[in-house]
Amino acid sequence: MVYGGDLPSEQPIRIIRYANKVPLLYQPGSCAISQAVFDLDWRPYGLEQKQGKGQPYGPAIILIHVYGPRLPYTSESKEAISPVDEISEEVKAAIKQEMRFLKSFGNRREKMKKVAEKFNLFRRLIPEIATKCSAILGKSVPDIN
Repeated sequence: MVYGGDLPSEQPIRIIRYANKVPLLYQPGSCAISQAVFDLDWRPYGLEQKQGKGQPYGPAIILIHVYGPRLPYTSESKEAISPVDEISEEVKAAIKQEMRFLKSFGNRREKMKKVAEKFNLFRRLIPEIATKCSAILGKSVPDIN
């Protein structure tokens, strides 16, 4: 999962599909991986979705690799994975787990930004408070550094 950076937020997310170490380049609409991505509700994770369904929009790239000895492909050319419920549910569970981690990472980052802003605010105000207090008390300004 790649999120943010220079990725455009108004375009659909990019889904990179792999099965048994081979990229699935064709038939993305009939693949179990794509259908699992489209079935998820992405709004709680900060990505937009038109009418709550379908292709999510946002600054993200998802790489999904399904590995197994007997994957059910849609054809002999192995262009897409058949939409089997078990595979779809496992892909959804993996995506949800990764998105929860990504959301908690983003929340921690926002919290650290707020803490840094507060620290900088106090850093600017403490010298002013020291000069005002020393003026009121009639003493010299203490060294704050």
